[in-house]
Amino acid sequence: MPFTVFAVKAKQKVALNAADRVVIAVTAPVEKLIVAAVHVGQDAWHDYVALGSVREENFRLRRELVREKAQTTAFAETKAENDRLRNLLEYTDKQGPLRSLVAPVVAVGASPHSHVLRIARGSEEGVHRGMPVVAPDGVVGTIALTTAHYADVQLIVSPTSRSGTTATSCALPAPLASSRKACPLDAS
Repeated sequence: MPFTVFAVKAKQKVALNAADRVVIAVTAPVEKLIVAAVHVGQDAWHDYVALGSVREENFRLRRELVREKAQTTAFAETKAENDRLRNLLEYTDKQGPLRSLVAPVVAVGASPHSHVLRIARGSEEGVHRGMPVVAPDGVVGTIALTTAHYADVQLIVSPTSRSGTTATSCALPAPLASSRKACPLDAS
């Protein structure tokens, strides 16, 4: 009912007197300012609430990205290990009837000048001093010291390393000694 009365009176033209016009002229800008301030406040509040949800989503996405990166790293490590194992299998298949023993490296010399690494195979597995240590990419070194379950490998790059080889120019056996020069060895 009040709305109907308002609607009927709003349709009627009302003549404003001078005092009403002055009051409207003074209060209209203040009223506009109040309405604008309320709208700005409402917009700011809605934006703030929206930013809160954006912030939560940002945190969630960052956590998800960290998980995905960790998983990608794990996949890359698994692939690299798979490739190494495939190369090792391929290498041992090419060796024919030679007895080979796969040994994981468990320690590397702490010094940058150390030319020794430790493998997890020892005398109980048939490893003995002087045995060659090879990898699919070539000669690694020789067994320098053994214990029951571990062996120390003197790397081919050690200044004191010597190994037998065949000279390609005359097909005669020749000693191969390490050199500090930065050039590849041809031990074919």
